[in-house]
Amino acid sequence: RTAAHEYVHVYQLTNGCKRLDKENVKFFWFIEGMAEWLSFKALHDYGDPPFSISFEQWLSHPLQRTKTNAKPLQIYENEKTLELYSYYTFAFDYLMKNRDLRTLDEFCINVGKGQDAHTAFKTAFGMPIDKFYSDFEKYYLDYISK
Repeated sequence: RTAAHEYVHVYQLTNGCKRLDKENVKFFWFIEGMAEWLSFKALHDYGDPPFSISFEQWLSHPLQRTKTNAKPLQIYENEKTLELYSYYTFAFDYLMKNRDLRTLDEFCINVGKGQDAHTAFKTAFGMPIDKFYSDFEKYYLDYISK
């Protein structure tokens, strides 16, 4: 899974997302959430999930540890916290519900063409980033209160 995670980073770099390093918004949660989400999804779809758990179990289990130390997702555009990769992945899973994987290509390609991260997000995902953050915050708080 680690190799798949790092391969996603190579994909991101070669398809336009490398430009995020030159911006004020680094989109750490998105970059790492995407790498984690796609690496697990690839292994799960291939039939080799780590620890023989479902994708949903893998996403939700570590979230119990983030209940007290996760800040609103927006903070993690420019703040990278390794202990919260499961939180980033959970957010990424929420973002990708009912979306085609090609939206990821569109995001990176648009960033590579010079769009800032927030504009590229709106173009690819069809909503302003602030709306996503607001919707996700409600979803996350509801999820962890169960």
